[in-house]
Amino acid sequence: MPTEAPHLGALAGPFLDAAGAFLREVAAGLLDPAERLSVYYWPGALLLAFLALRGRTTVRHALARAARCCLHPSSRADAKVALANAALGFATGGFALLGSLDVAVWTVGVLDRTLGIPAPPAWPPWVVALAYSVVLFVVWDASRFLLHAALHLVPCLWPIHAVHHSAEVLTPLTLHRIHPLERLLYALRDAAVTGLVAGVFFHVFRDGIAPFTVAGIHAAGFAMNALGANLRHSHVFVGFGPFEGLLLSPAAHQLHHAKVAGD
Repeated sequence: MPTEAPHLGALAGPFLDAAGAFLREVAAGLLDPAERLSVYYWPGALLLAFLALRGRTTVRHALARAARCCLHPSSRADAKVALANAALGFATGGFALLGSLDVAVWTVGVLDRTLGIPAPPAWPPWVVALAYSVVLFVVWDASRFLLHAALHLVPCLWPIHAVHHSAEVLTPLTLHRIHPLERLLYALRDAAVTGLVAGVFFHVFRDGIAPFTVAGIHAAGFAMNALGANLRHSHVFVGFGPFEGLLLSPAAHQLHHAKVAGD
């Protein structure tokens, strides 16, 4: 006997459940301190923008320019790419093919077999945490810079990164205007670097290690997000003065977006 076709409602239920879960995950990102677009960082960005624009323009003019940027076709494209990436990540369970814990366990195993298990140094816990925080931040930031440079300099990678640089105007959402393959590369880099550093420290100190954190994330990462990271993709030109060569300012990143691939 022919089977009865499934009722439309039976098909719509799972779809609506999945759609609801996806929308809840997207909304949760606004409350996650690990996400740069989190509401935690809005007050700092607004304060920096106010200080940078004070005396140079009126509030009305600044708001009008912000509205024009947000309504620009390029900004609508930012939103579409961001939602597409979020949906792809949700459907596949994330972009990383391995986790930092997997890398850390592998690193400890290789070091233990190769070098033997060392006697842990008698360092105070806060010194270990400080050393781990500094090393993790420096290596993490350096690896991000090197991958970014490769995306510009390696011919086969530039078309992937060109999606990000195709933005005609900059808004904080432009951060998520990236090709899925670029997102995958950054996820793999994050897992590899975090796992390698954690594995090395565990091999040496043989104890649980954790960086100094604020709101559950690396303190340095929280500070950078709070100090204007959302203004990097904006038209608010804020420099860091004598620290310009050490920290990535919004002004430096805006100039970077003004350059083309071959520059």
